[in-house]
Amino acid sequence: MTHLRLARAALALAAAVGALAACAPIASAYVYWTDNGPGTSSTGTTIGRANNDGSGVTGTLITSASGPGGIVSDGIHIYWANDNAGVFSIGRANLDGSGANPNFISGTAISGVVFAVTTDGTYIYWTDGTRYIGRVRVDGSAAVAHFIDMGSGHAPFGITAYGGVLYVGESAQIMSVSSAGSPAPTVFTSISGFAGTSLAAANGYVYWTENILGNPTPDGVIGRERVNGTGLDENYVSGLTYPTGVATDGNELYWVDHTAGAIGRATVGSPGATNVQPTFISDTGGPWGVAIDSAIDATHTTVSCNPPSLAVGSVSACTAMVSDSASTSIATGNIVFGGGGSSYFSGGNSCTLTPRPGGGASCTVAAASSGPGAQPLTAAYSGDPVHAPSTGAGSFCAGTAAQCGTTGPGGRGGTPPTCKVPKLKGKTLATARRLLAAANCRLGRIVRPRARKGHALAPLVVGSQRLQPGTVLPSGSTVGVRLTARHRHR
Repeated sequence: MTHLRLARAALALAAAVGALAACAPIASAYVYWTDNGPGTSSTGTTIGRANNDGSGVTGTLITSASGPGGIVSDGIHIYWANDNAGVFSIGRANLDGSGANPNFISGTAISGVVFAVTTDGTYIYWTDGTRYIGRVRVDGSAAVAHFIDMGSGHAPFGITAYGGVLYVGESAQIMSVSSAGSPAPTVFTSISGFAGTSLAAANGYVYWTENILGNPTPDGVIGRERVNGTGLDENYVSGLTYPTGVATDGNELYWVDHTAGAIGRATVGSPGATNVQPTFISDTGGPWGVAIDSAIDATHTTVSCNPPSLAVGSVSACTAMVSDSASTSIATGNIVFGGGGSSYFSGGNSCTLTPRPGGGASCTVAAASSGPGAQPLTAAYSGDPVHAPSTGAGSFCAGTAAQCGTTGPGGRGGTPPTCKVPKLKGKTLATARRLLAAANCRLGRIVRPRARKGHALAPLVVGSQRLQPGTVLPSGSTVGVRLTARHRHR
């Protein structure tokens, strides 16, 4: 029999077994759950995910699990306990389900059963349901299968890490022990039912799943108590059939009711839970463990303008790009641009993000300046239910390189290319075009002389130019000329 079959049989005989859901004291972006299989099959292979408001449900975020039970997130990865036909391991995947490895920790590193997992961000801890708590670094190194010896007569099942303490579920009691491995385990609280399938902690409270045998069905509850040992409430959430997983972010409480095929949710309150939703998410695949993302995904915002240098009053397309630093999830929402100096925005200073083909999301506004100089810009992303806010900065140059505080030849060394007006007087129009192109300038308005009736014009040359030679302008600026007839000397 697998460990979950044994756990369910033991529960019928007044023992609690199971897997962990994890916790973190800040807002979550996603809810994750394992599908172990309905009944006592332990044949599940999937892990589901939804946004923390219940939208975006997918039951097959990961399909390569192997009898998954407890699950936890550290805000970078999710980790889960596997048991398929008595083969135990700890799996790991990115928050978006990519990079899934069901055997992240396996073999001799496990040295036995994995009932439940938790993490403090540095280490992953697990229980073996017989006596020991194992530990391994989150990168998979330095595994110690028997890191903590709970002692004879103890059978650790659910586990959660909080404030340097590991809280461990056993039959009819919750134990506590330092996550450093000492001192010896002590009884945190004794309870009237049978606890241990899952624990979670946040905002100074420990939560656990519990089945109170002898009471009329349904007899499953979620209990809680303050970490200082006061305020015991064994019926914080009641009326559940067979709760096997619990998780909280300090604002919302999530649980799995395995028999009911549901993930429930309630708002954490004092003295009791409010807005209780027994079927927040439905799942007929045999849900067992539940976890929440320990942090909304971090984002990174950058700003770039094209062209980066332009004439005063001309418009540059300034783009903000937002990337997800934790997963491949695409940020949504709005960007609000801010300016400095004499910059302004043509058509508004905000825009809505759209996905980019290469990843991330971006949007663009039109920026200009009424005066010369370097024009600083900021782009503020306000975030969405999955992504944290972030701010980026950039700039564009209005006017000459000297006016923008840049020096150096034609764009080398990071300086934008400029138009340095050449001397055009006396040159033919064709020659003037070549000289202007070589100087990163363009020929502008051409004023031609009028031909007198009956007289043919002599060959034309530049008689004067609108801008004096040596004037420095943004690259691509135009230079007007006035043509005159070249006089022939005899």
